[in-house]
Amino acid sequence: MGFVRCILGDVEVDELGVCDAHEHLIIDGEFIEEKYPEFLLCDVDVIVEGLVEFKELGGGWVVDTMPTGPGRNVEKVAEVSRRSNVPVVCPTGMHLGQYYLDDHAMMKMGRDEFVRLFAGEIENGMVAVHGKMTEYRAGVIKVAGSYEKLTDLEREVFCAAGYVSARTGCPIITHTEQGTAGVEQVEILKGQGVDLGHVVLSHCDRVKDEGYHRALLDMGVRLEYDNHFRELLNGEQSYSIDLIAELCVDYPEQLVVGMDLARRSYWRGYDGGPGVGWLVAELPRILRQKGVEEIYIDRILNRNALDVFSFYQPVACR
Repeated sequence: MGFVRCILGDVEVDELGVCDAHEHLIIDGEFIEEKYPEFLLCDVDVIVEGLVEFKELGGGWVVDTMPTGPGRNVEKVAEVSRRSNVPVVCPTGMHLGQYYLDDHAMMKMGRDEFVRLFAGEIENGMVAVHGKMTEYRAGVIKVAGSYEKLTDLEREVFCAAGYVSARTGCPIITHTEQGTAGVEQVEILKGQGVDLGHVVLSHCDRVKDEGYHRALLDMGVRLEYDNHFRELLNGEQSYSIDLIAELCVDYPEQLVVGMDLARRSYWRGYDGGPGVGWLVAELPRILRQKGVEEIYIDRILNRNALDVFSFYQPVACR
C-alpha cells in the first residue's frame, strides 16, 4: 500500500479522498507583507475556516505549494491541518527567485547544497521560520521555472530536485510560469531518473494549445489545472474546463485540479471568493454539464492525486 507524506504524518492512500492538488494555505512573513501584501495569508483562523468548509462539502486533503524560504511557515500549516482535520502535504523546494531577497542563502546555493536541503527536509524535518528544525517532514518537492526558459539557477534546482526524488521516492510538483517551459522541466527531471508518473506540472492550462498539453502528457507526467474558476469569474468561457473535458478520455490517469488561492481576495474569510470549497461544490457539477462521465470526474478529483503524490520506489531499490 502506498503512502502520502502529510505534515502530521504519513497516510495510506486509501484514507484520503478528494484533493486540492495545488494550494497556498499560509504565506507569511515581513518580506511578503512588504513586497507582496496581496499574497499575505497569515491568519490561521481564516484558513481553518476555509478548510472546514472544504471538508464539509466533500473535500479530503490539500497539497500546499509554498516551498522552503520566505512565506513558508510549517508550524502554522501544521496548526491549520490539526484544527481543520484536513490532511495537508507540505513541500520542500524553491520558488521563483523573485520571491527571495537577493542575499537569501538559497539564492547562492549550488546543486549539492540544494540536494542536502531537500533530502533533509523530506527525511528528517523542515526548517521553521526561526531557523530551527521541526518534526514536520516534507511530502513533495516544489520547484519553479521562469517564463519560456529556465534560468541557470532554476536548472540547478531542478537537477537537485530530480536527484533527491529519484533517491527518496518523493513526488515533485512544479510551477510553470503561465504554463510555459514544461518540456524543458520534464527533460531535466527525466534525466535525473525521476519516475515521471510522480511529477505534476502546475498551471499548464494557461497555454491555449491542446497540442502542447498532449505533448507533455505523452511524456508521462501529470498536469494540474487551476485556471477554471478564474475564467468563469471573469465571465469567460473556461478553456481549462473545455480542456479537461477533451483530454480526460485519452489521459484518464494524468489530470489533477487545484485552486491556487495565493491571493487574499480568493479566500472567503478575507471577504473574497470563491474559497477553496468551490473545487468540490462547483467544479464536478460544471464538468457533468460538459458531459464528463463520473468515472473521469472521480479520477480527476480523487484517484489521480493519490497516485501521483504517493511516494514511489527509489532508484536504488528498483
